Amino acid sequence: MSYILAHDLGTTGVKAALFDEAGALAASAGRQYPTLDSGAGGYEQNPADWIAAVAESSREALERASASPSDVAAISVSGHMMGVVALDAENLPVRPAILHSDIRSRAQLRAIRERMAPARVHQMSGNPLDVHYPWAKIAWLRDTEPENYAAASLFVQSKDYITAWMTGSRPVTDWSDASLYGCFDFHRMAWSAELCDAAGIDAEKLPGIVEAGTLAGALAPAPARLLGLRDGIPVYIGFGDGASAAVGCGCWEPGSVYNYVGSTSWVSVTTNRPVIDEEGRAFTLALTRDRFALLGTVQCAGAAWDWAVTRLCESHFEEAEALAASSPPGANGLLFLPYLSGERAPIWNDRARGVWFGLSTAHGPADLLRSVLEGVGFALGSVLEEIRRCTGVDPASIRLIGGAVRGRLLRDIIAACFGCPVQCVAEAGEATGRGAFVAAAVGSGLVSGFDSAPGLLPPHSVHCPDARLAADYEAARALFDALYGRLAGSFDDLARLRERLGAEGDGHAAL
Repeated sequence: MSYILAHDLGTTGVKAALFDEAGALAASAGRQYPTLDSGAGGYEQNPADWIAAVAESSREALERASASPSDVAAISVSGHMMGVVALDAENLPVRPAILHSDIRSRAQLRAIRERMAPARVHQMSGNPLDVHYPWAKIAWLRDTEPENYAAASLFVQSKDYITAWMTGSRPVTDWSDASLYGCFDFHRMAWSAELCDAAGIDAEKLPGIVEAGTLAGALAPAPARLLGLRDGIPVYIGFGDGASAAVGCGCWEPGSVYNYVGSTSWVSVTTNRPVIDEEGRAFTLALTRDRFALLGTVQCAGAAWDWAVTRLCESHFEEAEALAASSPPGANGLLFLPYLSGERAPIWNDRARGVWFGLSTAHGPADLLRSVLEGVGFALGSVLEEIRRCTGVDPASIRLIGGAVRGRLLRDIIAACFGCPVQCVAEAGEATGRGAFVAAAVGSGLVSGFDSAPGLLPPHSVHCPDARLAADYEAARALFDALYGRLAGSFDDLARLRERLGAEGDGHAAL
């Protein structure tokens, strides 16, 4: 039996998965790694922790599959996006990796805004002028750690670092990760000198761009020993996690839509050309040179549920779901805005904060819990409306993936908020790793191309929305959307008040 070893390098841990040549999952194993919290909006990880977790999970996955090192025919890696790994000329990190949730580059963002209109940034890059994008983080390094900035010869993403570590080759990136740096020009499909100049960063410190599925090199002897594998195994370039999830759940054809629900959540539609949102609410991602996605991300989705369960049910998740289900739809007139860590699409406001609206003495823990799930559903429904507006796509069904959708209640809520059936993909938590498997399958010639990938995917079940619930949720979402407009200025006032009071923390989580 020959296997492809796929690594899904997430923001809290890595999962190693072994897939056979038919696409069946043979075994998987995971390892967590710590996140360093600076207390000032900074979130970092040590790339050495990634390597240790990748090695340990690989060995365990092999053991669970009763596979030998010679059974692995190819390797690929998917990874969390929009971070910064600063590497020297020897491919060694000059400092810890900066995560996408790091918001210390606010001053640099203001400076970019003074040099270039936000609308121009979005029109060129397909992405908003937002604190989470890597080009602003690179500018922050230039301003606050000039020695590290000077020592860095490349700024890469997580999966590119791990791939280069495995092979010993000079890191490159794929189109998906490149397209979310913030300084990528979708009209030229290349790094933008104009955008780099606006940020004051060196374009030559950005990696070369290749197609996912490109051969990166052969597994080097030292990494092979750590992974429990033989050296010489071909390693193929994977996707960033957002693109990998699209490929891994079979949303390759233009017009196909999926929703990933993890700590963060996003809704994405596949297109055959870059679609740039003129209103700046949704953002654009490249899958390959000729396949793209338009999507919007809810910053605090599964993370909002985790927070609520931890506070209200002492982390008893099954008890919390049963309790939430005991509250009627609409949570007895209670709405929750899930802006616990600010919000991305469609409002793009890192000062926004969570709100319970309509709270009264009649509400109990069940209502609070259900309102959190419904608030996430309403936020996702708002993102889907932006996708419909930009593309004209009205999906007949939406694929649902991610570890947070294992619970039936959240699936039913999301289906009703979308107003269309959701297809729950089997092994929904493996979709991102499966995308890495597909990249290696294409690169190795196991399949002829990414359009053949759906034949390697597991089956799915369909959940249809309750028509009356969908109508009630549509009415509730209208109020949900209106609330932000009424509170937008108050969030700025709150930020100033928090600063005056010296409130601890800024409400951001390393997601």
